[in-house]
Amino acid sequence: QRAFTIAAGDMFEADLLPRLVALLAVEAPGVDVVLRPVGGDAEGALRDGRIDVLISPRTSVPPGLQVRHLYDDHLVCAVRAGHPTVGRRLTLAAFVALGHVQIAPRLLPGGPVDDALAARGLRRRIVVRTPSFVAAPLVVSRTDLVMTGPSRVLTPLAAPFGLRLFPPPLAVPFWPPPPSSANR
Repeated sequence: QRAFTIAAGDMFEADLLPRLVALLAVEAPGVDVVLRPVGGDAEGALRDGRIDVLISPRTSVPPGLQVRHLYDDHLVCAVRAGHPTVGRRLTLAAFVALGHVQIAPRLLPGGPVDDALAARGLRRRIVVRTPSFVAAPLVVSRTDLVMTGPSRVLTPLAAPFGLRLFPPPLAVPFWPPPPSSANR
């Protein structure tokens, strides 16, 4: 009989929360979950007990915090079914020519896709920048935009949102490697 507060982004909510709730219903039916967004002082909130768990893609962890690597993932690109210019595969030329929806949890421009494009002397046009891992594919499903995002989120949304998924047309690292064993 307890509530646990978890600070996490909506990627966690879309991917892991449904599984966690189903598991808790069987294994710990008296446990409730309270979600809050990851804020600027998440580590402080974790240290002083305002949150119980912080889920973040960070690679450096302040001393004294315990870390567990949850999973690895890879990126996929998504366009709506029936997209007028994307055929059986997503070419680099089409990828660059299309407008993009960018998932930017901190709403900052740039990121790994932009870095990979810049290394080839290319740029993309970001039409929509959103912090939401769920809003981005919904926008793509109703427009001719393209997005790049985590397969763990986009794969289960592909059928209900009417999306076609493709491997990125260039190598893009997803998350940095997991924290070193010294921080685990």
